[in-house]
This record gives sequence, structure tokens and C-alpha cells, in this order.
Amino acid sequence: QRTIGLWKKIAERYVNKEWIGGYDLINETAWNLGTNNVPLRELFINITTAIREVDTNHIVFIEGNWFATDFSGLTPPWDNNMVYSFHKYWNENSSSAIGYLLNIRNTYNVPLWLGESGENSNQWFSDCISLMEANTIGWAWWPHKKIGSIAGPLSSVKTNDYNYLLRYWNGQVSQPTLEFSINALNTQAQKLHINQCVYQKDVID
Repeated sequence: QRTIGLWKKIAERYVNKEWIGGYDLINETAWNLGTNNVPLRELFINITTAIREVDTNHIVFIEGNWFATDFSGLTPPWDNNMVYSFHKYWNENSSSAIGYLLNIRNTYNVPLWLGESGENSNQWFSDCISLMEANTIGWAWWPHKKIGSIAGPLSSVKTNDYNYLLRYWNGQVSQPTLEFSINALNTQAQKLHINQCVYQKDVID
């Protein structure tokens, strides 16, 4: 109920904002809901109903269960301005890999959107984009910035103190002081400023 109420308030705020494309209701559920994801479908419908009470302008994006890959039970669509949003990581870039998604689009005449991808190699990225565009599917990369990674448009240098925190959270070193921890997080956050990031043109290309 809190989630439904929050979405209604969000829709009230942004109802007339043209620069908002739509509302992605819940990101990457990974819930064991039994056959056909019935509780997830019911929740999505209830959220959509609440949004439509105040906003009929914006797209509603529906992600499948299990990290936006399983759309069983989430068809047919229940709204006339709805998009099925899937995520794609670590699987092959082939027509067979997205065949079940194309079937949903063709059966119900509802758009598809690749809402997240971007943890693989540059060759994989290129192949994925080619696959999406060959099948008229819009796409977006995630995320814009990463820490200490070559697989994103921008990379922030990982500080030694932040790395110590990571090691502590993994049980590998002793507990740091509160002052050390706050400083480590703040310093790493400052490193995320775009002017301090490494721009990786090859990822963009």
C-alpha cells in the first residue's frame, strides 16, 4: 500500500512534465512467486490504477521478475500506454535469446525497451546494440559511472580508504573508526565528480 501511495504522489508531481518519459514501477524484482508471478501482476496493476487516477500522460514501464527477464503472467497488458522493459546481461546476442520478448511484442502489440545493460565487453556491447536496433528495440546503458571499472563510459578511481571499507564489509580486515569511514565515503563520492572521472571513449564508440 505504501508503494502504491508513493507512486500516486510521484505521478501527481510529474503529470505535466514533458521531459519525463514514463515510470518504471519496480526495478529488478527477484521474488519466488510461484507460477505466473500472480502477486507481482496484481501489484503492478494496482500501481498503474493509482497512477492513472492522476496521470494519463506517461508511459508505465513493466519489468519482468528475476531481474527483468521473466514476463510470465505479466501479459496481456492492462494499460494502453505500457511498455515491457527487460534487462540483458551475460547472455548471447542472438535472435533466439530475445525470441520470447519478440513474441510478447508481436502477440500484444506492445513496445519493448532494453532498460539496462552494460557489464560486459565492448564487443558484446556492440553486438547487443546491433541486435536491438535490428529488431527496433530502444536501449539504455547502466550505469553512467562505475568505480574502478573499464566497462562504463566514466570510471572513478577507487581510493585506498574506500577499498579498505569494502574489505571490512567482506570480513577481511578490522573495523575502522567512524571518522575514517565517513571520510572514506566522502572522499570516494568526490571522486565521482565528472571532472575527476576517467572518460573511456572506447566504450562510447
